[in-house]
Amino acid sequence: MGRNDLANLSATELMAPMAGLSLFLVENRLTGTQSDLGSHLKEHLLYMIELEKRGALVMSGPLYDETGAMTGGGISVLRADSFAAA
Repeated sequence: MGRNDLANLSATELMAPMAGLSLFLVENRLTGTQSDLGSHLKEHLLYMIELEKRGALVMSGPLYDETGAMTGGGISVLRADSFAAA
């Protein structure tokens, strides 16, 4: 269905495919030091790639402070059947 076709649908019709999604926002916070992060980063990235391959990861990325520096934390949006599964 092209964009012009979509323009003819009502807002209810446009939202219908999204209404059944169970999405969860997860915030990850660094509990150690920035230097601790480096030793776990590769393992974390491999895990996130696996979530994406399974269709569970919608989007993810790091958080930044007011100076533009990464905080060591991040957020992810996960697709899951329940809060516990997310």
